[in-house]
Amino acid sequence: MKCLSDITLEWLGQSGFLLHSAETEIACDLYLSDFCRKKSKLDHTRLMPIPVLPAELDFIDNYLITHGHIDHFDPETVGPILRANQNTKFWCPPACVSVIEEYFQREKARFNLINSGIELFLTEDVKLIAIPAAHEELEKDANNEYICFSYLVLFECKNKAIFFAGDTMPYPGHTEMIKKHIPRDYELTMILPVNGRDKKRADLGFKGNLNVAEAIVLANDCGAMHLVPCHYGMFALNDIPPLIGAKLFEAFKGETIIPEIKEKITL
Repeated sequence: MKCLSDITLEWLGQSGFLLHSAETEIACDLYLSDFCRKKSKLDHTRLMPIPVLPAELDFIDNYLITHGHIDHFDPETVGPILRANQNTKFWCPPACVSVIEEYFQREKARFNLINSGIELFLTEDVKLIAIPAAHEELEKDANNEYICFSYLVLFECKNKAIFFAGDTMPYPGHTEMIKKHIPRDYELTMILPVNGRDKKRADLGFKGNLNVAEAIVLANDCGAMHLVPCHYGMFALNDIPPLIGAKLFEAFKGETIIPEIKEKITL
C-alpha cells in the first residue's frame, strides 16, 4: 500500500494541537475561547490570543478529548466544531459524560466514550489507543475506568506514532504502559505538558503535570525521536517562566521541537 505525504502538527495553544495527514485530520484538546476566565473564580485571562475561530475548523475528522477539564474539553470550542462538521467524531473517557450532559445533551450521540487499552481504527491505517493518565493521580470513576487519558495515534503505513499526553505526571509502569503499544520500528513523537506543579498552585486547586526534567526522562525512556513540550504560556497562575527554549531540553536524546502558534511542524 502506498503511503501518502508526511504528518504535520500545528499548535493552537495550551495542549491543543491539529494533526494533519492524508489519512485523517485530528484535533486534540483545543482551547479556542475564553471559557476558563468566564467559569473560574481565579484569574484565567488568556496570555495568548485565540489563533483561529473554532467554526473555521470544519475539516476535522476526529476530535480527541483527554479529560473533562475545560481547558481540554472546552464547550465553546467543541460546540462550533461539532456544528460546522456533521461528520466529526469525538472521542473521550467515560468520565466526560458529565460535561456532555451539561452542554451537549442534544448532540450526545456524537461523542464516543471509550475505554483505556482498547485499540480502535480511525481509518484503515490509523489506530487510536487510550492510555491512563495521572493528573495528579490515576483516578478512576465509579465503573473502574480511568478519568484521564493520553492518546497514542499509530500510523501503520508510515511506521510513526504520535503520543498526546493530555495532563499527566509520571506513575509506576508509565513507560511500560506506553511502549507496549508501539512496534519497535516506529518513530515516536511525544507531546508532553511541562508546566509542572508546586505547593502554591496546589493550594489554589491546580492539579500538576510533568515538569521539564520529568518530560525528558519519559521521552528518553520511551525512545522518542521528537519531544514537543506544551501546556504553558496560557494562564499566568498555572505557568512556567516564559523563557522556554531548547537549552532546557539538552538532556533529551532526540530532537526537541519548541512549537510556535500556528506553525506547521513536519514529522
